[in-house]
Amino acid sequence: MANPKTVKALVLVDEPAHGLKCGAVAEIPAELAEQLARAGRIDTHAKAVAAAEAAQPAAPAADVIEAED
Repeated sequence: MANPKTVKALVLVDEPAHGLKCGAVAEIPAELAEQLARAGRIDTHAKAVAAAEAAQPAAPAADVIEAED
């Protein structure tokens, strides 16, 4: 569950000052998210976030277990 003081958003433009990368979905403090959304730097629309999450590559497996012969 998201923190009520944060907003889930799709990052549209790299924001190195905030550690945000273009194409990432991030939980951003609500006040900052409002500023970035007004500037066109992020998209907080639920459909944009859902589409971006669906398009994210799967995380690599941390461990590989191989069968013994």
